[in-house]
Amino acid sequence: MASPDGQPGSGPPPRKKAAKPSLPHNIGGFFGHIIKAIKTDVTSQPPHATVRVTHDEQPVTTPIGPGTLRTTVRDELHADPHNPSAITARRITTEELRVPPQATPPPAPPPPPAQ
Repeated sequence: MASPDGQPGSGPPPRKKAAKPSLPHNIGGFFGHIIKAIKTDVTSQPPHATVRVTHDEQPVTTPIGPGTLRTTVRDELHADPHNPSAITARRITTEELRVPPQATPPPAPPPPPAQ
């Protein structure tokens, strides 16, 4: 084998093949995977994944005064636990109207006594 400068035999030494794992090593790995699968709690996985959440606020006027309309849109993906390849998408929209409490006017003075 020639090196980059053209000299024969001065290249890197040939690589050794990686030793294959032994039979006991492979059997231990096989049973290790089975034991891990038995011990893993599959019910602890989340049933859905939230992909995107957007928030929007806009001022509004209501009969009782000014307020804020908050809109939240959440996009989620749901997987069927019995059929992992069946994935459904959901869009959840929530709207919340917030109106600050109005200051109560002071009570009207009592009418003057009649004479």
